[in-house]
Amino acid sequence: MKRRGSPPYAMISLEGQGPLKIGTTGRFLFQRPSMKVHLPAGTSSWCWVLRDVERPLLAVVPDQYRLSEFVSDWKVLFPLEEIHILSEIPLTEEHLRSEATRIERGSAVEKWNATGGCIVTTPSAILAPLSLPSAGVEIDVGLALERDRFLEWAAGSGYSRSDLVWQEGQYVSRGSIVDIFDPSYRLPLRIEFFDDRIESIHLFDPESQRSRSPVGLTRILALTGGIVKRLDEMLHPDTGIILFEPPALERSVEAYQWIWNRMADDGGADPLISWEEELGRLSGHRRTSVTRIVQGSDLRIPVMEVQSFKGRLEAAESVVRGWLEEDFEITLYSSSELLLQWASEIGITPREGALSKGFVDRSEKKVFLSDSDLVGVTPASREGRVSRVPPREWEERIGELDFVIHEDYGIARNLGIERVTSDGMDRDCLVLLFAENRRLLLPLVQLYKITPYPAFSGEDPPLDSLRGTVWKKASLKAREKAREAARQILALYAERETSRKEPLPPDGELVEKFESAFPFEETSDQLSAIRSIKMDMEDHLPMDRLLVGDVGFGKTEVAFRAAVKAAEAGRQTAFLVPTTLLAFQHFESFSARITGLPVRAEVLSRFVSRKRQEEIKVDIEKGLVDVVFGTHRLLQGDLKFRRLGLIVIDEEHRFGVLHKERLKKLDPSIDVLSISATPIPRTLHMALGGISHISMISSPPYRRQPVMTYVGPWRDDLFREAVLKESARGGQVFFVHNRIETIDAVAARTRSTFPDLRVDVVHGRMEEKKLEEAMIKFTRRETDLLVCTTIIESGLDLPGANTLIVDNAQDLGLAQMYQLRGRVGRREEQAFAFFFYPPDRVMPYEALERLEAIAGLSDRGGGLALAKRDMEIRGGGQLIGTRQHGHIDRVGFNAYFKMLEEEITSESGGEPAQGVRMEIRIPVILPSSYVPQSSVRIALFRRLLRVEGVGEVLELEKEIRERFGPIPRSVAFMLASAKVRSTGRRNGLQYVHCALEETRAGGDPLKLRELASGKAGWMLTSSGILTGPGGYRGMVELAEMLEASHLGEAWGDK
Repeated sequence: MKRRGSPPYAMISLEGQGPLKIGTTGRFLFQRPSMKVHLPAGTSSWCWVLRDVERPLLAVVPDQYRLSEFVSDWKVLFPLEEIHILSEIPLTEEHLRSEATRIERGSAVEKWNATGGCIVTTPSAILAPLSLPSAGVEIDVGLALERDRFLEWAAGSGYSRSDLVWQEGQYVSRGSIVDIFDPSYRLPLRIEFFDDRIESIHLFDPESQRSRSPVGLTRILALTGGIVKRLDEMLHPDTGIILFEPPALERSVEAYQWIWNRMADDGGADPLISWEEELGRLSGHRRTSVTRIVQGSDLRIPVMEVQSFKGRLEAAESVVRGWLEEDFEITLYSSSELLLQWASEIGITPREGALSKGFVDRSEKKVFLSDSDLVGVTPASREGRVSRVPPREWEERIGELDFVIHEDYGIARNLGIERVTSDGMDRDCLVLLFAENRRLLLPLVQLYKITPYPAFSGEDPPLDSLRGTVWKKASLKAREKAREAARQILALYAERETSRKEPLPPDGELVEKFESAFPFEETSDQLSAIRSIKMDMEDHLPMDRLLVGDVGFGKTEVAFRAAVKAAEAGRQTAFLVPTTLLAFQHFESFSARITGLPVRAEVLSRFVSRKRQEEIKVDIEKGLVDVVFGTHRLLQGDLKFRRLGLIVIDEEHRFGVLHKERLKKLDPSIDVLSISATPIPRTLHMALGGISHISMISSPPYRRQPVMTYVGPWRDDLFREAVLKESARGGQVFFVHNRIETIDAVAARTRSTFPDLRVDVVHGRMEEKKLEEAMIKFTRRETDLLVCTTIIESGLDLPGANTLIVDNAQDLGLAQMYQLRGRVGRREEQAFAFFFYPPDRVMPYEALERLEAIAGLSDRGGGLALAKRDMEIRGGGQLIGTRQHGHIDRVGFNAYFKMLEEEITSESGGEPAQGVRMEIRIPVILPSSYVPQSSVRIALFRRLLRVEGVGEVLELEKEIRERFGPIPRSVAFMLASAKVRSTGRRNGLQYVHCALEETRAGGDPLKLRELASGKAGWMLTSSGILTGPGGYRGMVELAEMLEASHLGEAWGDK
C-alpha cells in the first residue's frame, strides 16, 4: 500500500534497547511477526500510523461505531486512497439465512484482494461467513439482450421479485425497465431495454426511486450457488493484521457470537467459532496490536490527542503559537467556514473535512486539529454504512384487502383494481367492498375520494353500508365539532392576528458568521425552514410558526439561527425547554457556537445558584443578555425583559395551553417559534388550519437509519441480549424504569446481571449536583447503562446511546414513547428500542393501541404521522379545550381535518383556495404492462391526482419517465390534467369538462379568447365557453396552450 513519501519516524523502545529501527511508521509496524504498540489516541491517529504500510492491510477495530469513524478519518487524511469495508451481518433471521448478504461480504474481500490497500472490519464481521459468487452476467449499454431472458436469469439466480427495489437481492420489471439490486453495489441498478438491446444503465436512489449516475460495463452477480468461505482462507500471504484495542475486540465479539449461535440453533446458519480460535487461524500472518496501555508494550509511538478547547479560541491560538515557535506544521480539518478562515489568519493550513479528533505527531512535528478540538462539535460520521430506508412512495400505498375511508360512503375494503367495460369502453376501477357484500366500482380518476383507514386495535373495523345512514350521521356530528373548534381557534388567535410589530432587518454580518460556522451540511428541509422563519421575522405580522421534525433532524440549529437573528437586531430571546438538563445542554451547545461573536447567552435553572440567578435577572432587565435558556422559571412574573423579540418553545408538546399563552400574553407582537417532533393535536390543527404556519423537516441527516422497534411482553433473555449487543459494539444503553420508588432496586438487579458494565441511576428527585454529575458521566461515556425515569425524554443529545429498553411501557403516552425512542439512533448505525409490558397483565384498550402505534412508527419522518395517530387514538384530543368525542374516530383524521379547514375558512369569511374544477368523462387506463404492480399503480395515480404546481408536475413527469420508461397517452393525459388544474385559474379557467366528443372550458371569456388565439380546432362560443377536441388530445392541447400563453407566467413557478 505504497503512499507518498514521509520523513523518518522515530520508534522508541520501552525495554531499554534503544530505537529498534528508524523508518517510516507503516514499514516498522510489521518488522516482527508479532508486536504490541502503545498509542494513546483515537481512530484518526490509527489511520495516520498506517500511512506507509506497503503490504495488504487488515485493520480490526472494536465495533461499528469506531469502524465508521475510522473510514471517515481515513478519507479525510488520505482522500486519494481507497478504503475497503467488511461489514457485520445484522443479527436477524433474514440476514443469517441470506445468500445476498454473504455474497456482498465476499465481493468486498475480492475487491480488496484485487486492488490492495486497507480493509477495515470488526471481530464479529471476521467470524461471520462470506461467499464467493459462482456466476454472474456482464451487461453494457448497447448489448444485445432480451429483457425476458434477463428476468429469467434474475429469478433463477436468487433474486426475489418486489413491487419496489430498495434492499439487496430484489428485482422488479416495469415495461421496458428492470430494477435490480446486486449486493456488491452500494446502490441498485436501473436497466432500460429497447427492443432486444440495453439502452441505458443507471444507479438509482432506493428511497426516492430516482435515477442517479449512468453506468457502463458492469457485472451482476448470481445469488445462488455461492462458495462459502472464511476470511482467513482468502487473505493474501503478505497481509499484515493490525488489532486496535485487543481487550475491546474480545468484549465486542462475545455478545455477537452468543446471539448468533443462539439463533443458529434453529437451523438458520452454522455456529461461529470463538475469537481465540480465529486468531489462531490468522497466526500465519504478521500481526500488531495497538493499545492505550503502556505496560507490556514493545514500542511507544509519540502521537497523542489534542486537548479540547471547548470554544475558547483565544486559548487555542495561544497553544498554536507555541507549536509554530517549535516549527510544527499545523493543519485544521473543519467543515466550518469561520474556523477555516480563523486558521488561515493565524498560520494554520486550512482544509475542508470532518476529522473525528485531532492529534500531535511529535516525531514528524505535525499537528492535526478538528472541529471537536476547537468548539466541541463533532459531525456525526458519514461513512461505513448505507441506510436502507423504505421508499417514500410506500406512504401512498393502499394494498389489497386494506381498509379505506370513502368520503361519501364510509369504511370499505379495497379488493384491488379491476378493468370494467361500460358503454363499449374499458376503464380501470378500484373495487371497494361495503357492508352486505355490496361493491362499489371507483374510477381511478376519483381516487382522491379515499384515504387509508388508520386501524390500531388489530381488529377489523365494521364496514359501512352503501344504503345506510350511520356514516352520514357521523359526518354531520364531526362537521359540528369542526365548526365549534374553528370558532374557538379563531377567537383565541384574533388578538395576535390584529397585532403588528417592527420588522427585523435582513441578515447582517453576525448572522452570516454564525451560520458559516455550522460544521454540518444542512438538509434541504432545514434550509427551507430557516428561510420561512426569517421571512416571518422580517414581516410586520408577529410570527407564530410550528417547526415539526423527527428527533435529531436538526430543529435546534434552526432555532439557534432565529435567536442570533433576533440578537443582531437588538431583540432578546426566551428559549423555553421542559427539563433542566435540556436547558443546560442547549445553553452549552449555543455558547460553543457563539464563541467570538458579540452575543451573550445565559441559563436559568436549578443548576445555577440563587445568587447567580438574581444577577442574570438584573442583566436581562437591562438588556445585557441576548438569549436566555430555561424551564418554567422563564414563566415566573419576576422575570422582566428589556426588549423581548422571540420566544422559542422547544419540545412543545410538553407544555400546556396555559403555559404557552402566558408567554404570548407578555406581548402579542412577539415572534413565537414552537418546535416539536410530536405536536399535540390542538397545535397541529391550528398550524395546518392556516392560523399558525408550519415548517416540516422530514429529511433525516445523511444515512440516518430508522430505529428498529420491538414491542412485546418482558423477556429476561431478550433484555440481556439487547444490553450485551449494544455493549459489544461500544455503545450505551438507556433502561427506562419510570417509578422512582423502585428504581434503585431495579438498578441493583441490573448491576448483578451485568457485573462488567458501569451502571448508574438518574431520576427527577435526585440532588441537583448528583443528577448533573450522573448525566455528565453518561455524556462522557463513563457509564455503560443508565437506569432512569423519563427525565431523559426531551431533547438531550447523547449520540453514544443506541439501545433503549423500557419496562412497563403500557403506562407511557404515545408522545412519551416516541420522544424516548428519539434518544437513540443519533448516528448512522442501527439503533434499537425495546418497549416491554408485563406478560400476565390485562391492559386497557387504549394502552394496547398506543403500543401498537409506536411499533408502526419505525420509519423516517414519523413525527407528524405520530400526531395524526395520536389524534385517532385519543378521539380528537384536547382541541382548544373541546371535549373528547368519538366522531373524529369514526370519520378519520383526514376527513375531519378537511372539515376543520373548511370551517376555519368559512368562519373567517374567506374563500377556500381552489384550482380548476375538473370533470373527466373519459376512461383513463394505466396499462398493467407499464406498471404491473397494483399497489404501485394506485400510489402513482394518487400522486397524479394530488400533485400541485407546475414545478412538481414536471418533476413527477421526469420521475415517471426515469422509473417506468416512455410515457403512455393515459399518463400524459393525467399529467396534462395536473398542469391545467394547477395553473388554469390564473389564466382565466374556472372549470374543464373533458369528454370523448369534445373538451369544454369555462371562465373569463377575454382570457380564454387570448389563450386559444390561433389554435386550430379550438373556438370560443357566443356564451363564452372554450371548446376543442375531446379525449386525451383535448386535455394535452389545453395544457400546451397554457404553457405557451404569455398569460401563463405561473408556468415558471417551481
